[in-house]
Amino acid sequence: MLTDSHFILNFCIYILIPFVYKKRLKDVLQVKIVQLKPNQTFITLGQLLKSEGIVSTGGQIKWFLEENPVMINDELEVRRGKKLWVNDKIIIQNHGEYIIAE
Repeated sequence: MLTDSHFILNFCIYILIPFVYKKRLKDVLQVKIVQLKPNQTFITLGQLLKSEGIVSTGGQIKWFLEENPVMINDELEVRRGKKLWVNDKIIIQNHGEYIIAE
């Protein structure tokens, strides 16, 4: 016979934990691919921010980078002119994760 504690334990194991796990897994898997144009070998961080709609003008990039941490290949980056090459991994806090592709 199931008691209240068994019910709570089963609820946590079979419903709550998988729901939380899937939600976190979903967040991790939402990596956006940024496709370079055929004649491009790199894109700058500023161009990425504008093309993804994170900032609307070039003038906003400097202030955005001062207030929002941007990690490129696990290193903090504050230069808007930083060149992003194929396979670079960019993490922008509160905006997502990006990978540069050919």
